[in-house]
Amino acid sequence: MRIVAFAGALLLVVACKKPIAEPREPERSENPPMHNVAPRDPEGPVPEAQTPRPVRGRAVLAGDQRLNERLRSPDLLPLGSRIRRRLQVEAASRDELCACLDHVLDAAGNPALMTIELRVTLAEHALGNYRIMMNMADERLRRESIR
Repeated sequence: MRIVAFAGALLLVVACKKPIAEPREPERSENPPMHNVAPRDPEGPVPEAQTPRPVRGRAVLAGDQRLNERLRSPDLLPLGSRIRRRLQVEAASRDELCACLDHVLDAAGNPALMTIELRVTLAEHALGNYRIMMNMADERLRRESIR
């Protein structure tokens, strides 16, 4: 996995373990004529030379509305037309951010780690962005753990 800056966005490239399906050749007869068949080896057929199969890669582009605008530009239109799925995430409400923070603290096993007032303050200062809220909460907890 690697992260690359691209067109003002972050590009996360992940290689998948499944190989790309190779293009099928025209179907051949199951039973070729006998004059084309080499004598069989008693230990089994000789394996054909195997070429490495290409690895399928997946890329995740993360950015704001400017990324979609850039992908519509004439220079990047070929790339933009190849993107299969797009998920546009809008800014989260304060209540959604608070619910997320409550869930994370419950999953961590200590829901009383932050006061309700601190959770609301973090959600308001995050401006609808989950990543910003989680980073601020992490910084706050890290500072408190040092004390």
